[in-house]
Amino acid sequence: MRAGWVGVAVVCALWAGCGVDEGSLPDARVEDFDTILDRTPPAATNVALAELEFHATRDATFTCALDGGAPSPCTSPHAVEVTPGPHELAVVATSRYGHLDTSPAVATWILDVTPPDAVL
Repeated sequence: MRAGWVGVAVVCALWAGCGVDEGSLPDARVEDFDTILDRTPPAATNVALAELEFHATRDATFTCALDGGAPSPCTSPHAVEVTPGPHELAVVATSRYGHLDTSPAVATWILDVTPPDAVL
């Protein structure tokens, strides 16, 4: 039995002989479940409002964690105001079956508000 089908096996055990074929429930598979970043801030920016867009390879809800903080529910597009310095936003998708993407999508960037040196 493939990973991700434990729930199906339990249901089938309760309904002895239900005859559910693994291929009949494609959304329950987890091996191709992934969170993908579509738009992120540039690696270095002077804009404090970071805007990101993301999606999952299957129907999902998302949580976002900024700079190692606690994850909270989020949707795409997602905007966050940051202070000067390095930043990281981790996005994790959860499928409708409760499976978590085991490899969060991570965006990293630096907010640099230092004006450039003027050279004459």
